[in-house]
Amino acid sequence: VYMLNYIQANYSHISVRELAAFFHYSERQISRLIKEYTGMNFPDLIRHLKLSRACELLTNPDLPVTTVMETIGYADLSSFYKAFKACYGMTPAQYREQLHASDIRPS
Repeated sequence: VYMLNYIQANYSHISVRELAAFFHYSERQISRLIKEYTGMNFPDLIRHLKLSRACELLTNPDLPVTTVMETIGYADLSSFYKAFKACYGMTPAQYREQLHASDIRPS
């Protein structure tokens, strides 16, 4: 549980190597533990945490997509868009538009 909390607090910049060093496990042991307890491998878990946080941040229409991308730890816009679209089937901008379109209800 402590390890998962640590990952959630540091997902934007953590690596398996850093995690293994912090918890005094081998990288292989860390990877196995993560897979056992989450059902995901380390890169998939990190991607899931980053993109979930991106969805939360995208609810703020005043926050630029580039700021969202940087906040969650992506270095370039292309990688962020590609990962987001692979996960959600739409770009971050389309996701934001869909959120705000559903907020507008006829009176």
